[in-house]
Amino acid sequence: MWITLVVDGEHRRVDADPPHTLADVLGLGPACADGSCGACTVVVAGEPVHACLMLAVQGADRPIGIPG
Repeated sequence: MWITLVVDGEHRRVDADPPHTLADVLGLGPACADGSCGACTVVVAGEPVHACLMLAVQGADRPIGIPG
């Protein structure tokens, strides 16, 4: 399924199967896969979230900021 992510103000069209996490499609590669380490933390619509716990489709058309 094709979705559009708005990452740091840039629109990106990505192919995201329903089980793919936001970390998967952003290429963040979670270190812990359960959100405990915080390495995959991004800001979605102004709120910090663990990208390894959020489905990519949940981030579609919402502003996403990658700290760093």
